[in-house]
Amino acid sequence: MDYYVINYSKLRIWEFMEYQKMVYLDADIQVHENIDHLFDLPDGQFYAVMDCFCEKTWSHTPQSKIGYYQQCPERVAWPTDELGQHRHLRVPPRHPQEHPR
Repeated sequence: MDYYVINYSKLRIWEFMEYQKMVYLDADIQVHENIDHLFDLPDGQFYAVMDCFCEKTWSHTPQSKIGYYQQCPERVAWPTDELGQHRHLRVPPRHPQEHPR
């Protein structure tokens, strides 16, 4: 199977018409607390978070050699030229942690 078929298969999420609401997480996401509150966000919006690949700032680090990246938004400028002003994105509010870890 071609790489692009697997890479873009996430776009098929729109074919799941039997569901009223879905939360899509990439396979490399680690969930550390309950995310049920994401289903309570208002309908009619597309929610997302900024994703950045910090090649220029992290490629020289040991973490790069083992494939580990911890994203630090305060160290990476928003790609305004490519994505426009980030104020147009809606970021879901953090839900207070209900259960201790």
